[in-house]
Amino acid sequence: MVEILRCISNNQQIILLDEPTSGLNNDETCKLMQIIRDLRDKGITIIYISHRINEVLEISDRITILRDGKYICTYLNDGNLTEDDLVSAMVGRELSESLYSKKIFIDASANPVFYKVEGLSKKNALNPIGFELHEGVITVSQMIYGLEGKDTGEITFKNEKLTKITPPELLKKKILYLNNNRKKAGLLLGSGAADNMMMPKMDELSTLSFLNNSAIADYTEKYIRLFSIVIPNIFEKPRNLSGGNQQKLMISMCIGTNPELMIVNEPTRGIDVGAKSEIHKFILEAAKQGTGFIIFSSDLPELMGLCDRIYVMKNKSIVGELAGDQIDEESVFALAAGSGRC
Repeated sequence: MVEILRCISNNQQIILLDEPTSGLNNDETCKLMQIIRDLRDKGITIIYISHRINEVLEISDRITILRDGKYICTYLNDGNLTEDDLVSAMVGRELSESLYSKKIFIDASANPVFYKVEGLSKKNALNPIGFELHEGVITVSQMIYGLEGKDTGEITFKNEKLTKITPPELLKKKILYLNNNRKKAGLLLGSGAADNMMMPKMDELSTLSFLNNSAIADYTEKYIRLFSIVIPNIFEKPRNLSGGNQQKLMISMCIGTNPELMIVNEPTRGIDVGAKSEIHKFILEAAKQGTGFIIFSSDLPELMGLCDRIYVMKNKSIVGELAGDQIDEESVFALAAGSGRC
């Protein structure tokens, strides 16, 4: 919000906003929409870049679609334009089903506890939280990969208490983490795609400490095909790819290790609707095959489409838990506002 305010505070005549709401909650987004309307009414031109179709429809007078770096078309937002119109133009085809259809609930309460968090806390950052992940379930939470230190708390994975909660130790347990910022912490942007792909599997892709370039090439090409990554060759640097292809490359790096559990932070942040649909389908299919997922996302419809159980956090604490038929937007917002059921 401070970045946005700094941008609009110097009487500029043209303001370009690139994914301005990707880090905002619902209330903050509504405030930003009103600020943009006020600026427009004062004669200021706003160029608003976003993959969030509902926001684009709400705020724009004209909407231009780009796909794979090319101009596709421009619409006048005259009140007759629909999300389906924009989705079809963005992906070049009609999606067979809604991107955000609600997930069919899987009641796994009788299944063994796969992953358990108890009393995890950190002073001034997180009050004690706890939750369980049963086999075959996708859920949501925060601060469980040891990327930040904790003051208290225990984590149990497959009935084993983890004594060291650090990324290297969790990686050995086949627990992978998908970072929410692919450019700062998820990818080596200046190294080739093959170099990125081999990082989590370097031991398996080398012989007597020498890298097996042929095996690395075959491995990288396999996942490029699997995820339909648009890339000229395996040596192309990720910085030259679109956001969606960068995200798919980062996910393929995790999947190539055959993880038992993936902790996924903002899996589709800042990518187009086509790539988002592909990633959603992959997560749901991987879960069917036995991979556990813990997902945290600021995109509520995304959570409703992926998760069997949702934990709502407010003021550093878990304030409620919803599962199956309990999950709807009203219930989540009620819990976030402090007026819902727990």
